[in-house]
Amino acid sequence: MGHGREMRDGMQAVLAMLRQIDKPSVAMVRGFAVAGGLALALACDFRFAGPTARMGDTSGRFGLLPDEGGAWLFPHAMGYDRALRMTLLHEIYDAGRAHELGLVTQLVELDDNLETLTLKFCEDLAAQAPLAVRTAKMMMRRALQSTFEHSLEDAQLSVMVTNPSQDVREGGLAFREKRAPKFQGR
Repeated sequence: MGHGREMRDGMQAVLAMLRQIDKPSVAMVRGFAVAGGLALALACDFRFAGPTARMGDTSGRFGLLPDEGGAWLFPHAMGYDRALRMTLLHEIYDAGRAHELGLVTQLVELDDNLETLTLKFCEDLAAQAPLAVRTAKMMMRRALQSTFEHSLEDAQLSVMVTNPSQDVREGGLAFREKRAPKFQGR
């Protein structure tokens, strides 16, 4: 059962932690994100890619499997048939095609702008109400594996926590005062 088990177990633990973290995670891809690298990027909530990004799965070329999470992450990002084709034919896509397939959240036209735009996005996320961000992420993750009706019930319970929060009061006050809110996560 060895056969790279330590490395696989470590990678699987990292991917699981990325998917379970209660704050948004952001990947910035410049260059190759292939096989496990693609799984790592897809475990993040958002993926920014520059024009030099190349994404795909070549594990099968070496007789390997997408065992580090790719078997679940790839079809959820791009659909079963496209993911299976990518894996079986060892396809690597340029940044534009990766974006078309759903592997990239935002395609940045110039590599020089990639880091700046990615960090700006992160700053914009950090300026949001922390409790609402965590709760929205949790609700949407659960909704992916739930029915619409259960998602509505989840929303009814979640607003019982967020609506009475100081952040909601601050958001309303800031709106009325025409200023940026100063959220505290309470």
